[in-house]
Amino acid sequence: MVFTIVNGRVCSYEVAGGGWSTTGGTRAGDGIEAIRRRFGPRACSQVNYTEDPLWRQWLCSGRTASGIRMRFAGDPVSSVAVN
Repeated sequence: MVFTIVNGRVCSYEVAGGGWSTTGGTRAGDGIEAIRRRFGPRACSQVNYTEDPLWRQWLCSGRTASGIRMRFAGDPVSSVAVN
């Protein structure tokens, strides 16, 4: 688990690996389609942050009804970042 602290307050956190779930029902091991059902068909895309042109990773993002931003990585999903 990684926390980002600004001015003495937690402003975001990230959890990776297995065993986590969100209150909205998304959990480690869910596929991209589960994220798209929750946040819409354009919530996910493949990204490449390396110099290897063949490497790709799924990255999904969306906002909850209360306005919290969530980002999910992998297929199946292996991490969630909340801010």
